[in-house]
Amino acid sequence: MDIINPIFKLRENNVFRIRERDYSRLVCLTKEIFKPVEELGFTTEIDLKEVRSFSGELSKTLRNKLIIKLQRGNTIIDLSLFVPKLVDRNYIIINGRKKIPLFQLYDLPIVTRGNTLKFRTNVETITVSRAKELPNIQITFLKKKVPLVLVMLCCYDLQDVVERFDLDNFKLKDKNNWMELLLQDLCIYYQESKDYKREDFIHELGRCYTSYGAMTKGKNVVYALDLIPKVDLVTKSFMKTDSVLEEILLLLQEPKVDDTELINKRVRCFEYMIYSKLSKLAFEFCLVNRTNKGPKFNTNSTQILSECNVSDIVHFDFSINPVEELTKLTRISILGPGGFSRENVPPHLRDISQSMFGRICPVDTPDRDNCGVLQSLIPNVKLTNNLQFSEEYLTDQPVSVAVSMVPFLEHDDQTRLQMASSQMRQAILLRQPDIPMIKSGCENLYTDETQFIKRARKNGEVVYIDKRFLIVVYDDNDTDIFDICHRRIYIEHMDLMNVYVKVGDKVKRGDILAESNFCRKGNIILGRNLLTGVSIYYGNNYEDSIVISDRLVDEDVFTSIHFEDLSFSVSPNEVLLSLQEDCYKPLPNELEQVECGQTYARIKALTRDNIFSVFNEEKQLEAERNLIISELQIFATDWNTEIPEYDNWIREYMQKQQGEEKLVTETIKEVLPHAQAKSFIQDHGLELFSTTSFRNKREAVKG
Repeated sequence: MDIINPIFKLRENNVFRIRERDYSRLVCLTKEIFKPVEELGFTTEIDLKEVRSFSGELSKTLRNKLIIKLQRGNTIIDLSLFVPKLVDRNYIIINGRKKIPLFQLYDLPIVTRGNTLKFRTNVETITVSRAKELPNIQITFLKKKVPLVLVMLCCYDLQDVVERFDLDNFKLKDKNNWMELLLQDLCIYYQESKDYKREDFIHELGRCYTSYGAMTKGKNVVYALDLIPKVDLVTKSFMKTDSVLEEILLLLQEPKVDDTELINKRVRCFEYMIYSKLSKLAFEFCLVNRTNKGPKFNTNSTQILSECNVSDIVHFDFSINPVEELTKLTRISILGPGGFSRENVPPHLRDISQSMFGRICPVDTPDRDNCGVLQSLIPNVKLTNNLQFSEEYLTDQPVSVAVSMVPFLEHDDQTRLQMASSQMRQAILLRQPDIPMIKSGCENLYTDETQFIKRARKNGEVVYIDKRFLIVVYDDNDTDIFDICHRRIYIEHMDLMNVYVKVGDKVKRGDILAESNFCRKGNIILGRNLLTGVSIYYGNNYEDSIVISDRLVDEDVFTSIHFEDLSFSVSPNEVLLSLQEDCYKPLPNELEQVECGQTYARIKALTRDNIFSVFNEEKQLEAERNLIISELQIFATDWNTEIPEYDNWIREYMQKQQGEEKLVTETIKEVLPHAQAKSFIQDHGLELFSTTSFRNKREAVKG
């Protein structure tokens, strides 16, 4: 009987929907970001199109092309960028590998760092600092430190400033009050420059940056300051006003911002990956072409994809079981673009804070260097539309996905909970795992979000099944193609799929079509049910050692399944000798068992013209452990054709492989629209089998 824990049940807006929601606004947000470009007289064309792979390092990257074309007069500027395609709501495919963009825990625009105040945007970080001499308050903007009072007088009319802050009656009372120090600066400037006009202040501001063309530079600085909230719409959504300068003035009135309080932070995903790049691109384009009669600008169209390939916050999906995968999907990091590096994370940000309760799990974090750096969001965490933590928090769901699967967790201390969740994430595939007798009731709550279970999205029919794919056509002619092949997961770990349907079966929405050996009937199962006890055993269980019975060893209760790649190469002057005497059988068959020490291939340099080649020494490949051959594939373009048996066997096996792949492609073409079928065939490399040549000069046996 399934036990369901109603407290931890997923709600509609949960953590697994954040990436999809964030990605869905890509086109609309891009159009808004580039509106200031239209104010410069450009017309814009913005769209999102799926594109095919190209040669090079990123040839197996699933991506879309964000079309950004700008035109003024006869000049057309193409700023289009390749962006990763979101797959299954939470994944991207970079260079043929599935990756998970982690969430980033990021400050709201205003943050306090020691004795400096920062206004952080995706375009430029403005630092407010106190000087040792007049003027008191200065800001660092566009890589130059300038008096804040000078910037104010470039943006506001002098008389308006005098009336707004009542400078005629101002007296300095508190030398530690930053706002009063700024007003003191204003009074001094007011007394010394009563005859100045705004243009004079702009010229003086420009001289802080350059001695040539100071007026033009000053105007550009003022324009840039005004441009930031227009192109950085994500940051603008957290601002109280429409002006960066007004935000800084508000900051000076309350300069202390607690950076451990989660209400002062937000969650970033595609903002750090895509939206920040778009804001920076629009910002720089406007600055360069604001006064240029002949517009020009260049950009690297693959920049975003390249950064995804090397980013320390976009992780490979090497999940060895469903619990680890679900944990990675909820991981949030304080590292990443615009954030910290692992070496300079302040110690106080690694600690647990009261504001984590009901938002971030205080228990589920790695140990050592990543302690407090990588954390886990609560499954039903409440976020605002702009992904800021809500002032409301969950009082009944204080822990992460992994911790929620620990039975009787309310009776454990935090250290044991951390250890238990960590060990579940490290569980590997057993030959015969058990459904747990003692449950938390959360074993089946999150499995819809994992790739270890394949469910039907709608009512439909199974139209095709082979060892790699399962195809379902739904009643509305929509189609799903599921990958059901065994998977190699990180080094020697693997996963096997159990398929529960056959061709012609009718399925309903939510039906399980196939599931991993880590799951059974939609429930996560990782281990075995054992009779255990805590006892002294002659000192052999010292320091967390475990004493097990002989039966567990003799009956292979904890025997696990692993993947071993037996691939090898055969050169054109070599052949494979037969493993049997009565017929030519050069390799074991699929699903055939190979015992430890048994030969699975015999290679010999042998030619028909050289009779003495029969005396050449053969090379025997032997299994180092008990194996079952799960897959056998040949990839060849050149081989020894002088020995008829070997030559015929190679040709027959390649034709068999071609026939299998052709059947897949023909079925896909029948059940999918032409464009969708072509895209799927190319994405999975199936078009390679439509030619007579094969990919690699090698023969492979995988077991």
